[in-house]
Amino acid sequence: MSFEKGGVADKFGNRYEDRWVVNQLLNLCCERILYVIHEPTGEFADDVDIEIQNIDGITELHQCKSSNGNKDKWDLADLNSKGIFLKAKKHLDADKDAQYKFVSSKSCEAMTTLITRAKNSSDSPIDFYNYQIKADANRNDEIIDKNFIKFLEYMRLTHGKEQDVSLAIDYLSRMEFVVFSGDEYWRRTIIDRLSDVFTSKPEDVYNHLIRYTIENNRLRHRITTSEINKYLASNEIYKVDLSNNHKIFPRIETLNEEFSSSFIPLDSGVLAREEVERIYSLVADGKSLLIHGKAGTGKSGCAGACAKIKSRASAIFGVKT
Repeated sequence: MSFEKGGVADKFGNRYEDRWVVNQLLNLCCERILYVIHEPTGEFADDVDIEIQNIDGITELHQCKSSNGNKDKWDLADLNSKGIFLKAKKHLDADKDAQYKFVSSKSCEAMTTLITRAKNSSDSPIDFYNYQIKADANRNDEIIDKNFIKFLEYMRLTHGKEQDVSLAIDYLSRMEFVVFSGDEYWRRTIIDRLSDVFTSKPEDVYNHLIRYTIENNRLRHRITTSEINKYLASNEIYKVDLSNNHKIFPRIETLNEEFSSSFIPLDSGVLAREEVERIYSLVADGKSLLIHGKAGTGKSGCAGACAKIKSRASAIFGVKT
């Protein structure tokens, strides 16, 4: 689908980006990522619409382009004409662990193929080119070789130079071309997801999320899980109470059984410890706690003892080592 030209296209383009932001805010609500920044400033401001940080600490930079004019797909020349490659290179050079994602409703087979091959390559740039890229009747189509040479050119790298091929592998391994429709079907899908997470009407949650960054002046700010959940709660939107989820208790029971079968106590049995009663009392009162200590001090014994006396009250103990 291509949009009408002029102001209408801009409005649909903004809606597309806003829907991608909703996707990230939902991930944030579910604690799948650490933060979201919509329209970041500073070194990430150049053609980056969204910055997120994953649980593992890796930063992702997202550039959204809803469509490619009247074309039904992207090719490398199209991306280069938008300055995507040099901007991606600048960001990837600035942070050697960062990832760059280009998000669009249209696919780019050329980039997807190169990225997949780079992510599944050995440490040898020579082998990568000779066996995974170079045109060969038995292995690779000529178009793959031509596209790789174009990619090198657009990234200001030299074909035939081993170091530059190695850099190309690194860049491609940290890039991703994400096909995201952002259409009405997607909107209904995300609303279904929201109904699994929140007790309120999912359409209301969606409307709050899609206007959050603009209506609350949170553009360019780092939005955390605590912030977005607090905002939703202030609008009487609450998460589903997982304590009522019938699937959770059987899973905890399974974890306890796995622990019991793997835990080997002393020949004299598990030592009686006063800490067990304290731990049990705190958890039974709804408190959360972390049992820690040096190796051999009895952490596993305490946890196992608590799990065995769980039947004395309604407290549920999940034990996993």
